[in-house]
Amino acid sequence: MAISGLHLSFIGIGMYKILRRITGSYPVGGAFGILFLALYILMVGFTVSAVRALVMFLFRVGADMAGRHYDAPTALSAAAVAVLVWRPLSLYDGGFWLSFGAVLAVLTVVQVVQEEISVYTLHNNGQQVGTRTQQSSLKQNKKDGPWPVYLRRFWEYVGQVILQGLTASIGINLVILPILLYYFFEFPMYSFVLNLFVIPLMSVLLFLGMAGSLLALWLPSVSSFLFWVCGKILCFYQMSCKVALHLPGARLVAGRPEMWQIAVYYVFLFLGLILLRYIASMKEQDKQGEERGQDYQGYGKDRRFIQSNRVDKSISFNNRMSGRAGRSAWKGWPVVFLWTVGVIILTTHFGESGKLTIAVLDVGQGDGIFMKGPEGGTYLVDGGSSDVKKVGQYRLEPFLKSQGVGVLDYVLISHGDGDHRNGVEELIERQDIGVKIRTLVLPVQEAWDEALAGLAKKAKDYGIRVVVIEPGRNIREGKMAITCIQPGNLGIKSENAGLRKENTVPETGSIIPVTEKLESGNEASMVLAVQHGKFDMLLTGDVEGEGEKQLTQQLEESYPDCTWEVLKVAHHGSKNSSTEEVLQQIQPAYAFISAGQENRYAHPHQETIERLADVGCKIYSTQENGAIIVEVEDGELSRMEKWQR
Repeated sequence: MAISGLHLSFIGIGMYKILRRITGSYPVGGAFGILFLALYILMVGFTVSAVRALVMFLFRVGADMAGRHYDAPTALSAAAVAVLVWRPLSLYDGGFWLSFGAVLAVLTVVQVVQEEISVYTLHNNGQQVGTRTQQSSLKQNKKDGPWPVYLRRFWEYVGQVILQGLTASIGINLVILPILLYYFFEFPMYSFVLNLFVIPLMSVLLFLGMAGSLLALWLPSVSSFLFWVCGKILCFYQMSCKVALHLPGARLVAGRPEMWQIAVYYVFLFLGLILLRYIASMKEQDKQGEERGQDYQGYGKDRRFIQSNRVDKSISFNNRMSGRAGRSAWKGWPVVFLWTVGVIILTTHFGESGKLTIAVLDVGQGDGIFMKGPEGGTYLVDGGSSDVKKVGQYRLEPFLKSQGVGVLDYVLISHGDGDHRNGVEELIERQDIGVKIRTLVLPVQEAWDEALAGLAKKAKDYGIRVVVIEPGRNIREGKMAITCIQPGNLGIKSENAGLRKENTVPETGSIIPVTEKLESGNEASMVLAVQHGKFDMLLTGDVEGEGEKQLTQQLEESYPDCTWEVLKVAHHGSKNSSTEEVLQQIQPAYAFISAGQENRYAHPHQETIERLADVGCKIYSTQENGAIIVEVEDGELSRMEKWQR
């Protein structure tokens, strides 16, 4: 098992030193060490981190064998070239950048930060200890015995180890933060603390695993005990990660930053490093000056230390030290400020305020429409697919996180078909590690089938608020409104369907009076009108047949003067939907079709395409264009973007 390139290096260097000591020869020990590590990597697989570790190990051992100095930056550069020659597309892989970025951080940022911490601790703590007279220290040691001294030294050592581990974790994360956000869209906030014991225990885990494997043939009982310890370490990892995941602010979902944000961040990081190096050099100069400036007198015949003007000088010295310590602490704040500004720039989404953004997602043969309101509210209308497995985990969730969405305010489900629902079910089941859902909005209960009832129950079990929405009711955010048109009672006039606050929407369990029983399925699909200023978009779910006839009547009565800029075509462009009558009533400028490539239903049907063309609308399909993004600014359609496949 290979945990990381770091631990591969640990294996290689360890075997190299053992074999070198046994053979007494650098070339022989190096040759066998290289052979051992190469065979081990051949066993675990050639990954980017493994190849990097192997190349850097070759440089390390080769330098010893040739009697040359080992230069880590040169070895790291050669490893990067070797990986890119071997796999050029690794340049677009997050693992490549994380592996090399972490090592680069150790060679640059971590070194500078730890030097600064070391100089600061020695400059302050060391000077405070130095102000004690040797005489009083000897008296205290005789009084307390040796144990307090040893305990103090032990805790000082533990504190230094923790401090070094924490600064190393911070330094590495400062370098790889843009990489994590660009490829994974989020950052684990408690990773600094977890790494303090995860990384050291990984070495223990690796050593015990290898020892247990070697002893399995001769000492099976010892081997079983070692594997038992390994299992307990893994259980401890799992438990600590679960605990950290449930702490407040465990994950920062910042989304994918733009390239200019990454460039600006690294500029601020570089400036902070230069300033930190300058501060450390100034402190070192102050320390050397203090050592030269202390006025000590010699030793007497009895070898006792005598300090001239002890009382006056000790007061003066302590005042000087406290003043300098305060100035030293203050000098580091500009670095913190620079890096904080860099992080803010990296994680801020600029230019989104006041805009309505709508994305018809490429989920294959299914539907999934994401909206971000002008005030930052987040909405998902449907989310499912019949041909993409785990569409919620691998399509919906990555897209949402890439947009910086860690919480969905509302998820609206048009009807119970799996290609509109199953991805949302996955999101519900992944509440702890995925995107949280605050409110699930369903059609009136008379239109529910078993699938919708099961979805509502599952959402409640996970602590998600579940509501139903009647025709004429809406969810409003600023000047934007998402209004339910159907299913439900017919003939709701526009003046009676005024904008109402969402908190008046009844909870599940309330009975909505209707004139007749609604049939579940496509005909009872929820139809929504999204309006923001002069922009109007109609989301039709899978409505067809009688449901489309009712929709035509609803639009004629409630929206007679509405100009629809965008129509989300019903039922993926099926020939049984989007009839001539309803299209003549809507007359959209753009028609969006969500359908899978080479799907078994032959969606969108040619007859539907022809009917859409007859009303003069431009047609965009996720089959050809991937996701389709629409931006509405100042109440008007301002931009339309296609994510090419």
